[in-house]
Amino acid sequence: MDDGRYKSIFLVETAEHLQEMYDALVRLKKNPEKRTDIDVLFRHVHSIRGMAETMDYQGAARLTHHLEEALERCRRRGAVTARDIDHLLLATELLESLLEDIRQDQPESEVGLFIQTTF
Repeated sequence: MDDGRYKSIFLVETAEHLQEMYDALVRLKKNPEKRTDIDVLFRHVHSIRGMAETMDYQGAARLTHHLEEALERCRRRGAVTARDIDHLLLATELLESLLEDIRQDQPESEVGLFIQTTF
C-alpha cells in the first residue's frame, strides 16, 4: 500500500493533525474541563490512527490507539489532568518522531514502553 504518493499525503495530513493536537493541548492546559477541546483532540488522534492503520504504520497505529483509550477516559471524567496533558504532549512528540522515521524510510521507533505507562 505504501507508495510514495500515499506516504507523502500521510505525512502532510498527519503533520496538520499534530499541529491541531498541540493547539488543543494548549487550550486544555488553560481550561481542562473544556469538553469540545477534548473531543477535538480525540478526533485528530482518531484520524491519525485510521491513516496509520491504512498505511500499515504499526507503531503510529498502536500509539494512537493507546491515546484514543486515554482520551476516552478523559471524556468520561469530563476533564484532563495536568498529568494527562504531560502524557499527551509526550505522545505527540513521539508521534512526530515516528513521522520522521517514516519520512526517512527508517523502521518506526518502538512505542511499547511508552504505551505501558499509565494515565
